[in-house]
Amino acid sequence: MKNLGQYIREQRESHELTIEELSKRTLISPAVIKDLEAGKFDRYSGEEAYVDPLFKYYALSVRCIKD
Repeated sequence: MKNLGQYIREQRESHELTIEELSKRTLISPAVIKDLEAGKFDRYSGEEAYVDPLFKYYALSVRCIKD
């Protein structure tokens, strides 16, 4: 079973976007994008108010979800 990080990475790759291109498009740092895709959410424990919108913005940027 895929986790959310794997799914969004696959979506980014299916749109032939590099992490750097997505970073420029979303203004999310490459390090944070890598963490999101790797499922390293423990680094952001207590910062859910910060991470949740990033996930949504990322997903909208690679068309994983509709607005």
